Amino acid sequence: MNDKKKLFRIHIDLDLSSNPTIREMFTDAKAGQEIRLFLNKNGLHLERAGEMKGEAVAVEITGPSSALLMFVDKFLHDDAPGGVYSLEDR
Repeated sequence: MNDKKKLFRIHIDLDLSSNPTIREMFTDAKAGQEIRLFLNKNGLHLERAGEMKGEAVAVEITGPSSALLMFVDKFLHDDAPGGVYSLEDR
C-alpha cells in the first residue's frame, strides 16, 4: 500500500488472527459487542466476506482511513499483514 491516507478497506481471515476478539466476533457476545462499539464509534462498516457452513470465515471493514488504521492498531497489532489481513487503498 502506497498511501495510508487512501486506505479504504481491510480484509480479515478470522481463523488466522491471534486476537481472540477477532476470531470470536460472531460467536462470543462480549467480543462481538467490543467490535461493534469500536466500529460504530469510528464510522466503520463490517461485512461478511466469506462463509463456510453458514459461519463467517472472513470479513471486510470499510470506512475512513484514520479509523481503519486505529482498528489495525487496536485489534490486529500482533497479526501479519498479507497473511491474516490485507489493506486496500484506492
